Amino acid sequence: MDVLILYLSLCVLGYFLGAYLKKRNIVLKGASVLQTIALVALVFVMGARIGSEDEIVRSLDTIGLKALVITLFILAGTVLTAFVVRKLLGFDKYGNLKKAKAAKGTDEAAKITDEDAKGTDVVNAEVCVESCKAQGEGEILDQPAEEAKSDKTMLLTIFIPVTLGILSGFLFLPDWFIAASGTIIVVGLSILLFFVGIDLGTEGTIVQNFKTAGWRVILFPFVMIIGTYIGSVVAGFVIGISAKDALCVASGFGWYTLAPAMLAEYSIEVSAISFMHNVMRELIGLLLLPIVAKRIGHIESTGLVGAGSMDVCLPIIVRTTSGNMAVYAFIIGVVLSTSVPIMVSFMMGL
Repeated sequence: MDVLILYLSLCVLGYFLGAYLKKRNIVLKGASVLQTIALVALVFVMGARIGSEDEIVRSLDTIGLKALVITLFILAGTVLTAFVVRKLLGFDKYGNLKKAKAAKGTDEAAKITDEDAKGTDVVNAEVCVESCKAQGEGEILDQPAEEAKSDKTMLLTIFIPVTLGILSGFLFLPDWFIAASGTIIVVGLSILLFFVGIDLGTEGTIVQNFKTAGWRVILFPFVMIIGTYIGSVVAGFVIGISAKDALCVASGFGWYTLAPAMLAEYSIEVSAISFMHNVMRELIGLLLLPIVAKRIGHIESTGLVGAGSMDVCLPIIVRTTSGNMAVYAFIIGVVLSTSVPIMVSFMMGL
């Protein structure tokens, strides 16, 4: 809890600093490079911690396969339910309410009409439009290529360090490095979340977007929970385990230290599957973040990693989507983390 307060405080501090810098028109040089370095280091250490776990390596052939199937179905269920609800609530791909955008567009159109009524030169406007069109066509055509390049870069920024981290943790990293990994993660996260706050402050849109979305923000964590359980039940049917066991495994929501410990008294095998699944959910969720955000939607991507979306994975979610998703990611992470002890106990008692 103390660490969570530290993260939140640094993010808020960064927000106010970013708002101040925006007001003064000050640009921080080198901030993006520092964020990328901290991100790479963070993901590498996360991979190293996973690779150093002997239990994961020993269970890859049997329990690991079951955990992988459950993870894939849960991720699919989470994305699908979030997609359906997002559409029903009227959000666009980027997490903005379509009604709010339409209202803004109407206001802008009315403003343009008023300017025309005041005597805007139509001929000059047409010439300007043609000139801008000729200049802008190239930019528009280049946008998909630039976005695809950016997505590929972010995917590699996550995939390469985490893969190297897993291999290093398994093969040769010393015990003292693994023991210090917790401190390294705290430091890296502190740096990243501080800069996330600065980015949010300089954008200056998060408060307005939160007001616009309103109660809908609170709804999505529960949508993610429903999607998780739907996916787990289907996966249980596929791999031949009971619905109760599948629901117990899914109730970890990515928290791979608490849920397996609670499930150990219920079943050693279910506990092992739970541990593997929760590790895989965070790892595979990270790798899928850029793809889901690009191809499906920003809101859908925030729930992929589960409980980790409020701390460890928050900076990565923001870098992959936008600063506006910080609120969604944090609330989803808080609700899912709080639900773990409650839902694991409930599912074991069914």
